[in-house]
Amino acid sequence: MYLLCFYLSFSFYLGLFFVLLFKKNYTDLFYKVSIALPVLFNGMTFFCMTLKSGHLPTHYLFERFVELSFGIGLLLLVMSFFEDTKSLARYIIMMILILFGVCLFFPKMAKLPAYRYKHITAQLFFQFEVLSFILVVFACAFYCMYLVQGKAGDGGLEIIFKARLYLIIGFLFFLTSQFFGSIWSLQGWGDYWVWGKMSFASVTLWFYIMYVIHNKCVGGIGYTLFEATNGILLFVMLIMYRMIWQP
Repeated sequence: MYLLCFYLSFSFYLGLFFVLLFKKNYTDLFYKVSIALPVLFNGMTFFCMTLKSGHLPTHYLFERFVELSFGIGLLLLVMSFFEDTKSLARYIIMMILILFGVCLFFPKMAKLPAYRYKHITAQLFFQFEVLSFILVVFACAFYCMYLVQGKAGDGGLEIIFKARLYLIIGFLFFLTSQFFGSIWSLQGWGDYWVWGKMSFASVTLWFYIMYVIHNKCVGGIGYTLFEATNGILLFVMLIMYRMIWQP
């Protein structure tokens, strides 16, 4: 059942992307319904996986990207009721499609827990991390919009400002997840920090986000282009981070 919902949501996301790419005139109702449909099936995928596996699926790459895509789509849907997100939506949907595309190359099954998920610190770690990644993906989408549209002046600076805002808030959530992760590590492995591939990936992502945030300190002509380019690479870093986590 969850695989059917997965492929249906993938199909609806793909259809929505082409609508946003080629169709210029459509009503707000059509736009909101077009977002709601794939998000609905995306949420059903996550719900069915939770029922089948008997736990909140958050560890393996497939289930992680399903949850992440659902959160991204849901936030986009909520935002569409309060502001005009049509320009941003195509980049958000494109990134969701990339996440779904990566999922196609990994096992798509609801697996038994890899860790003791009943630990509240483990769940706090995973859920704060996914909240962080949702916001970071939005930041990457704003950076992508800036690069593609090539806006100069106040319009471009506003896009960059929004990207930074989402990135900074997302980074705070990421730090929170790492805090709970260290407590979980103490409970499970006897120390606050145990070096391994996951720890190395976390530190690398941590420093790269800080690097992007501080790009504005470079200054000079074209620093926003430099920042936006590095911001786009952050999306690749997120995917690589989860691929390293994949058991």
